Amino acid sequence: MRKAIAIDFGAGDFVNGFSGVTATLSEVGKSPFLRCKRSILPPAPELDRVYKRWRLLYQSLSQTLRNTRMEIEEGTIERFSEVELKLLCQELVVKLNDWLNSQDFLRDIKEPLSRKLQETDEIEMVIYAEDPLLRQFPWQLWHFFENYPKAEIALSLPEFDLPPQPPISREKVRILAILGNSKGIDLKKDRKYLESLSGVEPKFLDEPSRQALNKHLWDEKGWKIIFFAGHSYTEEEKGVIALNKTERLSVDDLKHGLKNAIAKGLQLAIFNSCDGLGLAQQLEELHIPHVIVMRYPVPDRVAHEFLKHFLEAFKRNDSLYLAIRQAREQLQGIEDRFPCASWLPILCRNPAIAPLTWKALQAQPASSHRNLKPLLGLSLACTGAVILARSLAWLQPLELAAYDFLMRLKPSEGADPRLLLVTITENDIQQQSALERGAASLGDRTLDRLLSKLEQSQATAIGLDIYRENPVQKEYPALAKQMRESDRFFALCAYGLPGVVPPPEVPPERQGFNNILLDPDDVLRRNLLAIESPEPCQSYYSLSFQLAKHYIVQNQPDYRFIPNNTNGYIQLGTTEFKTLNTSIGGYRHLDNRGHQILINYRNTAQIAETVTLMDFLERYPLKKIGKRIVLIGTVAPSFNDHRWYTPIGKMTGVEIQAHFVSQILSTVLDRRTSIWSLPPWGDLLWIWGWSCVGAILASRRQRLGYGLAFIVLGTSCWGVLLIGGWLPWVPSMLILGLTASGFLLKKELSQ
Repeated sequence: MRKAIAIDFGAGDFVNGFSGVTATLSEVGKSPFLRCKRSILPPAPELDRVYKRWRLLYQSLSQTLRNTRMEIEEGTIERFSEVELKLLCQELVVKLNDWLNSQDFLRDIKEPLSRKLQETDEIEMVIYAEDPLLRQFPWQLWHFFENYPKAEIALSLPEFDLPPQPPISREKVRILAILGNSKGIDLKKDRKYLESLSGVEPKFLDEPSRQALNKHLWDEKGWKIIFFAGHSYTEEEKGVIALNKTERLSVDDLKHGLKNAIAKGLQLAIFNSCDGLGLAQQLEELHIPHVIVMRYPVPDRVAHEFLKHFLEAFKRNDSLYLAIRQAREQLQGIEDRFPCASWLPILCRNPAIAPLTWKALQAQPASSHRNLKPLLGLSLACTGAVILARSLAWLQPLELAAYDFLMRLKPSEGADPRLLLVTITENDIQQQSALERGAASLGDRTLDRLLSKLEQSQATAIGLDIYRENPVQKEYPALAKQMRESDRFFALCAYGLPGVVPPPEVPPERQGFNNILLDPDDVLRRNLLAIESPEPCQSYYSLSFQLAKHYIVQNQPDYRFIPNNTNGYIQLGTTEFKTLNTSIGGYRHLDNRGHQILINYRNTAQIAETVTLMDFLERYPLKKIGKRIVLIGTVAPSFNDHRWYTPIGKMTGVEIQAHFVSQILSTVLDRRTSIWSLPPWGDLLWIWGWSCVGAILASRRQRLGYGLAFIVLGTSCWGVLLIGGWLPWVPSMLILGLTASGFLLKKELSQ
């Protein structure tokens, strides 16, 4: 099992100790399942002294060796004792392990970790350290690693970030190999080892100029590995490479080019040169995924041996950690000539990125059948599950709620200037005598006044959205005559049992029902234009349709009304009002009896100009009425004219009728779109398409892409609704998350 250990030393030094050491244990790529207690490492001035003395002697040794990959100025070689160096090596091992076996650290961190680890575990340990001296230590000397032959260590800065996600990988691993100043060393072997690799595309730069190197860092195809061999050193914690015989560069000198290379997919930088911790730290600050360097001055022979063994192990598809450990341990065979050779290589990595493998570098393009097959299978399975849930109407409440939400986001269309609402309020009722009006909200006397005024206007149609089952009283013969003979007055009825009969004075052609169709959540989203069995009404059509039809025919005489065209639809002019299917948009198993359409509400606070009854009778000028449709209705709560729920808010009955009329007028005269949805196969393709998007994003671990995909999906559904289209938003959101989660779960289980 692959496990990851993270040890953070926090702030501190060897003089004052480290008081905030923490550690976690997890499976690679997963959240920690063990968090150790915060621990303390005591001051270790003796360890500090021994290490600094050892480092000084090793530096002196490096200066006496031939073919070392560090430029050495003449006259700087110091005398040293090889015997003392060996003794210091032994002492350093003892001091380091004594320090790490201190009581607190042993109890709080080492022992809890050991209890959770097996000898066969592949362990990737990351040391987070702010102290530069702590990063230089040869941590491989910790006896902890002797118990776990598949464990290796890496360094990381305490602060790190996720680098830009690389594009699709190519089959060949592109390597930019920089062979710098070769004075006194043999770089031909480095080149030979890289050229011997199969499945790579190397580009060699021999002692390039700064300009030439920078140009290649900006290569459009990008690089997977950058390799440097030559002389290097660290100066004031900054790494410097000898690019050629005259130019010396730090990482800062190539910062922008390196950032570009990382953005285009750079995964690994190898500096087979001396004293590379300064280079590593600067590259870590750029959030490069992996860097391999040599801690100290490295003899040419050691550099060759490490590169050869590392590439052999890495190509076998061993993890990067194991490949480094195996190559490092094989250097022990030449430590009789090159003391401490196995201490030199170290991995520095970005913990935000999964540890690298050679197989990952050679990932197939997304178009390959090997990658497409699991993506296709998973997306089809998830799509099938969502379509099944949708067909069973399990998603209908969510889809209707999402539809309402998008309706409310539509831009305001303003009031319809073709309509005028005359509303009867509580005050209007109180101003009528109880004897005159009886139990009605509008008495015959007041209705007579109202219709008389409207008959003097140019109003095209007058709709009375008030039930009047009883005949007009004998005292108002003019009112009864007007209701019988006026070609623009329309009255109300209600079909069904018991239903409400229309006024006896009004002929069938000027009657209309006002029955409404509520969904299971009591929200009004559908308008019923016509019905086959309207009893006790004598008209097959709704009041809103009768008013709109009359207005259209009066203003557009060439617009013919066809009650049943060749497609079986109601037609006004060239506009067909298509009836709803049992499954449209988010509806499933809809009772679609009668001629129903979806209501395309005008998203406005006021559907039309509104005036109260008494204000209209006493103050409203006739010329202001114009050729509008006048709707008369009660809004007084005492007459049970409660407000109905709609996608855009609560409305009174007369306001709802106004929305119905406005939609029909706008559809026929203004070419305003009706609400439509894709056919079943279109919905299926749309949902499956978003399933594929989720799988692709998950396969590339595009975390930011998920949020962007949800934004694009929601925006698309809203934008299409503006032109009348009801797309399956909820199923698409569900399939997007479900496929992404399924792919990631499958990937985790397969690891």
